[in-house]
Parts: sequence; C-alpha cells; structure tokens
Amino acid sequence: MTTKGSAHSGLTRLFKASDLGWLLAKNSEYIHKQMKLMVSVFDEKSSGIVGFRLPTPTTQTLLKEQSRNPHRVKALLQALAFRCSPEMLAMLWMVQCGASVLEIQYKHQRRQKTKLSVTLQLDDQETEISFESINHWDTAILRLATLAKSDDHPVIDNFAALHIPNCSSDRRRALFREQHQGLPLASLTMLKDKLETILKRPHEDYTAVDIAELQDQRLAIGALIAEVS
Repeated sequence: MTTKGSAHSGLTRLFKASDLGWLLAKNSEYIHKQMKLMVSVFDEKSSGIVGFRLPTPTTQTLLKEQSRNPHRVKALLQALAFRCSPEMLAMLWMVQCGASVLEIQYKHQRRQKTKLSVTLQLDDQETEISFESINHWDTAILRLATLAKSDDHPVIDNFAALHIPNCSSDRRRALFREQHQGLPLASLTMLKDKLETILKRPHEDYTAVDIAELQDQRLAIGALIAEVS
C-alpha cells in the first residue's frame, strides 16, 4: 500500500471509530487538506519548546492516541467537522497534550468581524503559546470547552467531544422523504433547485455537517421527484 493510501486508510479508521465515517466520505478532500495544515501549524507553534514533548497530530499519532484516549481524538475530529481552522485545531490538540488554557478572548461585531484569541500555558507555568483567528466558524470550538471552577474561580480544563446521535445518510434521507412526501411536483422542484443553489456556494458558508445533510436532502428530493414525475 502506498504512503498516501495508508494515510487515507488511517483517516478512515479514525473517523469511523468516532462515529464520523460518513463525514469523511462526503468531505474527503477538505478534511485531508485541513489535517495537513493543522500539522503544519502545530509544528510551527511547538518548535523551539524545550523540556516538553508535544506529539504532532499526524494520522499515526492520532490512531495511537485513539486506542488509549478515544475521547481526545473525538473532540479534535468534531472541531474539524465544525469547520474550525487549522490554527484552532492545533490549539485544541495542544490542550489535549496537556497545555492549560490561560486566556480566551472573543470579539464579534455583527456583519463586520469575528476574532478569537487563545493563550495556552505549559506545565512550567512560564511558556505561553498564542493562537488567533478571524474565522467565524472557530467560535464553534467553544461548544467543546469544559467549564469548571477551582476555589470559586473560573477554569476551562479541556475540550471534550459532544454527544452527537449517529445518524446514517440513509436514515437522514428516509426522514427527509417522510417529511416532504405528498408535496406537489412544483414544490419539490423548487426545493431541489434551492438546495442545488446553496450547494454551489463556497463551502466556507456552512459546516461540514451542514454540507453532508444538504447533499442527503438533495438526493432525497430527487428520488421523490422521480416518483411523482
């Protein structure tokens, strides 16, 4: 098997073990690109750090970690599914490796800009590493933040995977068909056209999960149109 083939096979195992195999199948090119960029950002941020072992999140590293701590890998893959940037994916993985969240700053101005800044601190209580993004979707990473209190002071200890019900593409299509069965052909056609228009837009406007669901809806509507035509 080629190196590229091995990497693809490893990613498939990673996503299937985290109940996200369907997501990889529908967004393979995007996911491979983001994973590669995440590794590059992580290596850049961790270069020069002395006295701490921060394992680069390659596919092989993630497979090994998944066998020991699957919850850590699942949180990373969910952040990827939410279309978080390589910058914030690298930050999340560094926290999974033991860094502490020292500071989070978030600023949002409607229809103008979003800015998320995160500063991490290593166990020596001195080394700080900063991450910054103006990617609006990175806000989604806060969904995964674990909130706690220590001596009545606020603490974000880690990032944890959410419980997302495992719903296959076939099941999603079946549910969508049930909801729209009985609509006249003109209404079904209008809905299909609307879905196709949305899917032609740049994918930056939607999360990877959104795109997968829209694609399933388009297929379900197409099947209904074929039945009533």
